[in-house]
Amino acid sequence: MSQTTKFASTLSEIRKMICMSSHQGEMTLHETALANEYGMSRTPIRQILQRLSYERLVFTKSGVGTVVTPLLDEERDRDFSVFRGLIHAALMQPLPNLSVEVQTEILSLRGIATSAPASNPEMQFSIHLRLNDTFSDLILDPILRDAFAASYWRVIRWHMKSVAANPIAAFEHVSDIMGQIDTNAPLNAQELFLVLAKLEPTLASPLAAASV
Repeated sequence: MSQTTKFASTLSEIRKMICMSSHQGEMTLHETALANEYGMSRTPIRQILQRLSYERLVFTKSGVGTVVTPLLDEERDRDFSVFRGLIHAALMQPLPNLSVEVQTEILSLRGIATSAPASNPEMQFSIHLRLNDTFSDLILDPILRDAFAASYWRVIRWHMKSVAANPIAAFEHVSDIMGQIDTNAPLNAQELFLVLAKLEPTLASPLAAASV
C-alpha cells in the first residue's frame, strides 16, 4: 500500500470512528496511540488530525490535546442551517453536468438503500459518506467544496446519532432520500443540488427525536 493510499485509508477510518462512536463525554485522540494502531509515524497522524480539525471533527484543547468535537443539542439547528446555506451557495456557482460515473454511483447507492439490512449502521454511514463525496466533488470552487464537505460531516454525525436511537427509522429516512434523488433523475449537478435543497429540511427529521 502506497503512503498516499495509507494516509487516505487511515483518515477515512478515523472519520468513521468519530462519526459512529457512542462514547459519552470527552473523547481524546492521542497521536502516539493512533500511530501504533494504524502502523504509521506520528507525522502523517498529525497531518490527519489537522485535516479533521479543518473539518471541525476535532479541536485542540489546551492541556489535553486533540479532542473530538462534541455534538451539542443546542447547536443542532445551527449545524443544519449552515449546511442549508452551503447548498444554496453551491447553487449560485457554475456546476458541471453529471458524468456517467456520478449517475452510476447514484444508482448504486439507491440499490444499496433499498436492499441493505435496515439495522446495519455501517451501511448507513457508507451511504452518507459516498453522498458527501459525490456532492463535494461536483463543487468546482475549492473553498466552497471543503466547507460543504466539512458541514456534511456534521450532518452525518447527527444522522449516526439518530441511528443509535432508532436504526430502522433512520434507515428508512436514508432510503427515502435516495428514492427522491433517483425519482427526480437529475441530469446535471444543478438539478442534483436542487433536489438536495428540497430534501434538506427533512434531513433533520429523524434526528429531533434522537436528541431528546
